[in-house]
Amino acid sequence: MTPDDLRLFPEPSLSSFITGGYEFDAQATVDHYNHLFAGQSATEIVHFLEENNYHVFLDAPDEISFIVSKNVMVFEYSATIILKFNNGIFRESDVTAWGVK
Repeated sequence: MTPDDLRLFPEPSLSSFITGGYEFDAQATVDHYNHLFAGQSATEIVHFLEENNYHVFLDAPDEISFIVSKNVMVFEYSATIILKFNNGIFRESDVTAWGVK
């Protein structure tokens, strides 16, 4: 895993900013994070996120979240990623909110 793996799908770009044609793909984003974190422990994931300057929120005893964002010109595209665990091992991800500021 690298910090570049923490991204939105499709990744916002200058051309999507100019044309206004950006459409966030929640399912592709969920699939990416399910693959990225498969088999990892909550401790490993939290350390990775915090080492890369992400704020990690404990939403429930078996659930954490963090925000992924990308700046394009004057706009910030972002999504809240939820990670769910079973006995401390990653189970699945979800996207609860996304938007453009």
